[in-house]
Amino acid sequence: MSEPIAPDEALPHAAVSRRKRRFSLVWVVPIVAALIGGWLVVKALTEKGPEITIYFKSAESLEAGKTKVKYKDVEIGQVTDISFDRDFSRVRVRVLMDKEATRLVSSNTRFWVVRARVTMAAVSGLGTVFSGAYITLDPGKPGDRVQVFTGLEDPPVVTSGMPGKHFVLEAETRGSLEVGAPIYFRQNRVGEVVAVALAEDGSKVVVKVFVHAPYDRYVFTHTRFWNASGVDFKVDATGLTVNTESVVSILFGGIAFDIGDPARGPGEPAAENAIFPLYASRDKAQERIYAERRYWVLHFNENVGGLNRGAPVLFKGIPVGQVLDVTLEYDSAARNFRIPVLVAMEPERFQSNVPLPEGDVWRRQMDEFVQRGLRAQLVTANFLTGQQAVAFDLFPGSKPAKINWNDPNP
Repeated sequence: MSEPIAPDEALPHAAVSRRKRRFSLVWVVPIVAALIGGWLVVKALTEKGPEITIYFKSAESLEAGKTKVKYKDVEIGQVTDISFDRDFSRVRVRVLMDKEATRLVSSNTRFWVVRARVTMAAVSGLGTVFSGAYITLDPGKPGDRVQVFTGLEDPPVVTSGMPGKHFVLEAETRGSLEVGAPIYFRQNRVGEVVAVALAEDGSKVVVKVFVHAPYDRYVFTHTRFWNASGVDFKVDATGLTVNTESVVSILFGGIAFDIGDPARGPGEPAAENAIFPLYASRDKAQERIYAERRYWVLHFNENVGGLNRGAPVLFKGIPVGQVLDVTLEYDSAARNFRIPVLVAMEPERFQSNVPLPEGDVWRRQMDEFVQRGLRAQLVTANFLTGQQAVAFDLFPGSKPAKINWNDPNP
C-alpha cells in the first residue's frame, strides 16, 4: 500500500526560458524597395498623359522610342510604336503624351512632322539635320477629346494665338497661289495665305488668308483684294508702267489689297472670316462696281473676228459696258446669217443731275436716239492683238432702224 504524498512536498517543474523576438535588418531592404516601387508605379500612373494615334502616309524620319513630340521646342511626348494600317495604305504612329499636354490635344489639334524641307518658296527645318525629325502640333481652338488623328503631310501656316484676323477670298482660278504666299498692303508684307481649296460645287476657288495685327484694321467692308502674282505691264498714253509687289510675289505668287473704293469710302471694319472677291489684277480691283445693268442684243452682218466675251463697249470712246456673248444665227426669211452680240450697259456710268428715266419714258428716249442715228460698230481696241470692241455713237443720216422691244433683251 502506497504512502500518501505530503501536501507540502511540491513536484519539480521545468524552467522555460522566454527570449524576446527581434526585427531582422534583412527585411528592411525589400520593404523599402517595395515602397519605392509602389510609389513609382503610382507616380507613373498619375503623371501618364493620353495615348493617341496619328496616321501618316509614310514613316519617313520617324523612329519608335526615339522620335519626340514637341510644342514650341518643349518635349511633350514620344513615339512608342510604328506599324501599318490594315490595308497598308497608311502608317499608324502611336504616341504617349505627357500629362501636362492633355489640354493641347483635342478634335481641333493638327499634327505634322518637322524635317528638313526645301521648296521654291522657302527652306525650313534645317535644325533637324543634326537633331533628327520630330512631330509638332497646332492645338487650335478647344474641342472634344479624341485619340485618333490624321497627320498633315505639309506644314501649315500656324496662326493660333496670334493677333490678327482671318478673311476668305473667292476667285475664279487659283493662279500660282500656294499656302504661305505673302499678303501685301502698300508693298508691306502684312500676312499670308493659310489655305487654298476648291469649293464643294467646283464653281470657285476659296482662299483663306490671315492679316496680322495691327494691319488687320485696314481691312474694311469695301476693301478690294487682287492677285499680285507676276509682273503687271501696262502701256498707255503715259508710256510703259510696270507694277509688282515684290520679287517673292513674282516668283511664288501673292495677294495685295487696298482700303477700298474711293467713290464709296472704306466702309465699316471687316469682321473675322468676312468674304471678299479676289480680283485677277490691280486694274480689275480698281474698277468701279456698278450695280445696275441693262442688256441689249446687237445684230452684225459683218465679220466679227477678234470680238470676244469681255470686250469693252464704248460710247464716244468711253467704256460703258462689256460684251457678254457672241453667237451665230441663220435668218431663214432673209436667207442670210447674222451675228447677235449680247452686251451689258451700265447706265450709272453716265453722269446726270436727274434720275435716269424708266418704263415708257426710257423707251421713248431710246427710240428717239435711234432715229437720230444711234448705232453700234466694230472698232479695233488693240492693234497688237487684233482685239475688237463695240463702239456706240450718233451717225446722223444713217439707214432707218428700230428697236425690237418684244424680245427679252431689246
